[in-house]
Amino acid sequence: MFVFNGAVHMLLFTAFGKLSMVSLHEWTGSSFKPVELQSFAAIPTSDSSSRVTLVVADGADDKTKYLISTVDHQMRVARLTSAGSGATVEHLFDIPPEQGIGLSQATSGVVAGKRLLVCFGTHGCGFRWENGRIIACDLENKTCETLDINTDSAPHWGFNGAIGYGFMPSGSWVHACGSVPQGMTGSRYDGSIWELNNLDSTPSWKQLNTGFSSDMEGEVVVDTKHGVVYSVGKTQIGKAKI
Repeated sequence: MFVFNGAVHMLLFTAFGKLSMVSLHEWTGSSFKPVELQSFAAIPTSDSSSRVTLVVADGADDKTKYLISTVDHQMRVARLTSAGSGATVEHLFDIPPEQGIGLSQATSGVVAGKRLLVCFGTHGCGFRWENGRIIACDLENKTCETLDINTDSAPHWGFNGAIGYGFMPSGSWVHACGSVPQGMTGSRYDGSIWELNNLDSTPSWKQLNTGFSSDMEGEVVVDTKHGVVYSVGKTQIGKAKI
């Protein structure tokens, strides 16, 4: 779910066998109503059991949303825009696999100016998020490059990276809370909050002096308008000013 045209929307897509946009729905305050959706033709996977993933990029413009899908380790970029009373999804370009990102999968994204930045993880012995590299795509020229994030410290989360994200009015991209791998299969909760800065040049990490304790593990919401991160634990709701 994401905010599109000033309202919460839910986009349904096929998760196995092909990349296909099924339907779009707008939250009215009490229920979801269908939105007429035009989309590109389905893109089949190599096998009917192959999984398809899709993430919606953060950004300041809620009238245009960029969608990053991963089909057979091929990342693809599409754009969702309004069209009259409905909406349209168009496929824009594929992210070239020769960027040193083979066996990768998009985990999150953000639009900063005319640049789309994509965080990703790599399949190998499990799946691990990359905290030291990011894909930068020029939305006008439809070209991409992989950048190193050169900072002394970075989030130690594994798996899909952060639980919550938000693009701030200041131009920073907030990543909040995650799980740190331990041993072969274990993990521990890490409630730290980080910013990814310099999105228009060479991105860098900065840890904020706030976060959540282990008893606040749960869903995370980043309120970019008021500069607040909420964590919904099992018995309480936490609040951190950023």
